[in-house]
Amino acid sequence: MKTLFLSLSLLCASPLAWALEDENAVFTKPYVAETKAEMKPHFGILIGPSIPNDNYDTAAAYGIDVGLQPVVPIGVAMQFTRMSSDRSIAPGFNEEVTQNRLLGKATYNFAGEIPVLRYSYAGIKAGPVFTKIGDSNHIFLGVAPVLGVDFPIDTRVTAGLDADYLFMTGSGNPNSFGINGSIKYWF
Repeated sequence: MKTLFLSLSLLCASPLAWALEDENAVFTKPYVAETKAEMKPHFGILIGPSIPNDNYDTAAAYGIDVGLQPVVPIGVAMQFTRMSSDRSIAPGFNEEVTQNRLLGKATYNFAGEIPVLRYSYAGIKAGPVFTKIGDSNHIFLGVAPVLGVDFPIDTRVTAGLDADYLFMTGSGNPNSFGINGSIKYWF
């Protein structure tokens, strides 16, 4: 079993290693960013639907994203987003949930010449989620895989999408799928 896993790993990694040497490849060889252009500092505004489970209603989520790329092609950011939703727990009675999410984000930024893929990223978000369910306050851990894209509008502004599925710790706290539209300013 170990031999099979090792063989498959080497087989999958070999084309990636070859691609790192090609300057037009989707995967690029990592290096420390030395200029502001390589670091890509940015500030963004996010807004879109959050679709929680556990019979909560779809709600608007909104927030900010601040980040940079310290090692090309690895990006890091902090996201603060807010979502408030409710659900019917009995005829005439609703339970509201509000989540204030402070998530660190690490992404791999793709490159190359393929039109959409060259502006795309994949990664993970994690951090505390300050939650109010009904009248009680909690702090939970949230972890979310993320896929996104930032299309350039001009040299300093992009418009894009950021899709994630937020897994939450704690009982009674809803996981949620979100698709946020974004506008980012690149310094």
